[in-house]
Amino acid sequence: MSPEKLQIGRVLRAHGVRGWVRVGSDSEALLDLAEVWLDGKRVKILEAQSERGDFLLRLEGVTDREGAEALRGHLLYIDREALPPPEPGELYVADLVGCEVFDLNGARLGKVAGSFPGGGAEILVVEPAGEGEREFLLPLVDAMVKELDLAARRLICDPPPGLINLDEAE
Repeated sequence: MSPEKLQIGRVLRAHGVRGWVRVGSDSEALLDLAEVWLDGKRVKILEAQSERGDFLLRLEGVTDREGAEALRGHLLYIDREALPPPEPGELYVADLVGCEVFDLNGARLGKVAGSFPGGGAEILVVEPAGEGEREFLLPLVDAMVKELDLAARRLICDPPPGLINLDEAE
C-alpha cells in the first residue's frame, strides 16, 4: 500500500453466518470509520463493534459466512488523513516500513517490511540485507531499538544474540 494508507487491522476469521468478520486491531478508530480499503478497493463498514479485544465488522458486499471466511488474513487499510496526526514524540508504526535497519556497529541488517501487534509491543518484520540471510522479527522496545530517525529512514538496534543469527544463541 502507499504511504497515504495505513494498515489498521487484519481479518482474523468469519464471525457467525451473516457475513461478519472478526478483525484484529489496536485501533479503536475502527468503530468510527465509514470505510476501509480492502484488496485495493474502498469498502463501506455497515456496522462495527468491539468484542473481547477484537472488532466485529459487517462490510458491504459480504453477506454470508463463506464470503467472510474468504477474507481471512486480508489486511485492512485506511486513508492517512482519516486519523489525526501523531502527537509529538509518537509515530504511526506504518511509517517505519521501508526504514533501513542497522546494528550499533553500523552493519546494515535489512529493511522494515511490516509489523504486527505482539503482546506488549509492536513487532517489526525485517527483510534481510543480504543473500542467504533470513527475515527476523524485532520488538519495537527501547531495549532493542536504540535510535529512530524517520527523516533519514533509519533505525539503529541492539539485538540480543540469536535474534538475527540463530548460531549466536546462547
